[in-house]
Amino acid sequence: GYWMKFPNQSSYVAVGDERSIDTVDVDSKWNMVGTLSFPIAATNVGSIPQGNIATAFFGYDNETGYFTADTLLPLRAYWVKMNASGQLIMNVSGFQKLRKKDATSINVDKLNSLYFRNASGAQQQLHFGRLQNQSLDLSWYELPPSPPFSSLDVRYASDD
Repeated sequence: GYWMKFPNQSSYVAVGDERSIDTVDVDSKWNMVGTLSFPIAATNVGSIPQGNIATAFFGYDNETGYFTADTLLPLRAYWVKMNASGQLIMNVSGFQKLRKKDATSINVDKLNSLYFRNASGAQQQLHFGRLQNQSLDLSWYELPPSPPFSSLDVRYASDD
């Protein structure tokens, strides 16, 4: 994947064949990956070896910064952290629950929230607190590297 920055609002034409299934080589740690020609649920992305996906998929919006993506959209790129080198398998038809965990299984609505807003009106939210009777794997929510340009990027010091 890659970042694209234009000096003003622009259009970009992507040419290629439609893809409804693909296998993408990934390295350990953070990877920016492209998507298929059709929307795909993040839970429909598998890995080789199985259980290698270490975080949620993160999209990026210029106004709000990083967000957890439950659906991966065409012509967009997403950050994902891997435990080891391997492959991501994307298939619009889905899989038999190949992921070891799923960000939607943790109810962050029961956590406290802090909202941060800059002078331009961009806003981000940080969650904190404890969930009773539910363990929270914080590594699942580790943020990707800071964006390469000036924007609102709020994160905990432990997530550098």
